[in-house]
Amino acid sequence: MHYLLLPLLLITLSGQNILTKNYFVKAKSTSSYIFSSFSVLLSLSYFLISGIGKLDFSEFGKVLPYSLAFAVTYGLAVIFSKASIGCGPLSLSALFSSYSLMIPTFYGIFVSHDTVTAFTVTGLVLLVISIVLVNLKKEDARITPKWVFFVTMSLIMNGVCTVVQRVQQEDFSGLYKNEFMIISLSVVVVFMMSGSVMLCKNRRAVLSDIQLYLNAGLAGLFNGFTNHMVMFLVAYLPSSVMYPTISSGSIIISTLAAIFIYREKLSKMKLAGFIIGILSVILLNIK
Repeated sequence: MHYLLLPLLLITLSGQNILTKNYFVKAKSTSSYIFSSFSVLLSLSYFLISGIGKLDFSEFGKVLPYSLAFAVTYGLAVIFSKASIGCGPLSLSALFSSYSLMIPTFYGIFVSHDTVTAFTVTGLVLLVISIVLVNLKKEDARITPKWVFFVTMSLIMNGVCTVVQRVQQEDFSGLYKNEFMIISLSVVVVFMMSGSVMLCKNRRAVLSDIQLYLNAGLAGLFNGFTNHMVMFLVAYLPSSVMYPTISSGSIIISTLAAIFIYREKLSKMKLAGFIIGILSVILLNIK
């Protein structure tokens, strides 16, 4: 029964990227900063509603430092991810975002002393090959220095916030998942909303931008549902099945949307790098 939830999880995970791209293709009134702040607000709302009657903040002081570290890295990851999708190719943005797996992988090897398997080594080698192939030729006009910066920062911040989340769960024996996310997202929302108000040059246009609320709001709800379902399914499905499936599946769906909806084209070399990249993601997720 739990396996039937995986396709839904794939839709909500890849749907976040598609909704972001859909908005920025048509955007006239706002920036990735405003889009991100509203998206995180809806994600926070999801955790608050789903946690009614089950939340325990008795260890608030102890959880707070982890939440603040997560808030900073997660907030930056969201902003840079939305910015990279907004100014560059959806297919490659989704692929590079998944490469953030290398950071928690290295953390597990060198800090937590996780077992290094043949899958881990092969996955890391394929990941390097994929990066080389994707970047070997710069004929795609959308691959600009700005996009490279955004996607690289997104990769780093995504990886670091995943490590923070892992450390919190290890230190608290798997407790306070929802509380941790609620505190973190609350901090992110306060700073993002404050920044949005200060940086926004055309508030009237933003307030009347229905596409902003539809796309960012739905993306935020998808994000909340995705995180909630991952935390739920991890107790019922083997990680060697769940993580490779959702990681590679979301990349494939995002890329199909990029090709057939947004008419993005991949050269043969980039396509080869893309396929190898998916394989590396699968292998890095197998425990």
